[in-house]
Amino acid sequence: VHGILYITLPFYFWLKLSSISFTHTTYLLFVIWNTDTGALLAGRFSKMLPLPIQSSSSLSSSKISARNDIVGYIISKNRYGRFMIQLVKSISPSKSISGFAGGLALGSLTAIYLPAIMVHMYNSQIGSILSLMRINCLSLLGLLSGGDGIKGSEHYKYVDVNQIEDGHILDFGSCFIGQQLSLRLGNDDAMMTVFLTRMIIGLLLSFTAIIGDLVESAVKRNAGKKDSGKLLPGHGGILDRFDSTFLVVVVYVCCFLPAM
Repeated sequence: VHGILYITLPFYFWLKLSSISFTHTTYLLFVIWNTDTGALLAGRFSKMLPLPIQSSSSLSSSKISARNDIVGYIISKNRYGRFMIQLVKSISPSKSISGFAGGLALGSLTAIYLPAIMVHMYNSQIGSILSLMRINCLSLLGLLSGGDGIKGSEHYKYVDVNQIEDGHILDFGSCFIGQQLSLRLGNDDAMMTVFLTRMIIGLLLSFTAIIGDLVESAVKRNAGKKDSGKLLPGHGGILDRFDSTFLVVVVYVCCFLPAM
């Protein structure tokens, strides 16, 4: 069941997403990668903070202290915060609440500002080089049907990064969140609507990516295994390189990807 629902289905959605839109695929990958990066950096930075505050007595079982998890120490003063800490630690003792917060922060920032970065790179010399490389690679693979058309798929009219501005494909105006914000803020504040929509979607995607990581940790813990494989020593196995993407790609395709 784990293999079918948690591995096969997500990879199907990744193939579906990549066949529809290069822009959406790149956007989602960078949100996930930066969520993992933000969690890693925040967790390590929190451990470096020279704070003399010792562990709270109510959290002795979770071994949470301000020295190694400042965000965990702050929310430990609340009953729900303590429950969250104990839940996360019971699944993966190495995870920290500071890392959780850092992942949400960097992931949401990526969701907000990455479209502008992609457009800037597309309009620069880098974009011309990447476009030429793409055409050459497709030509070598025999996927070009003349000009820059691609065999077997009309969906690639959405691939070009210039559709971020021309087609507003990363404004998410057709999804529920974008529609509700548009109704409440009106058409006079379109930039704020796009900003808030991307921020909320970024938070949801980052949260889902972190949950996907925790789910895989729970599966390994239940099976009594530390790593999912031995092919990548020190990385927990190949499956650990994808665990954050498994749930989030399903949510993204089903909830936020416009019908194409």
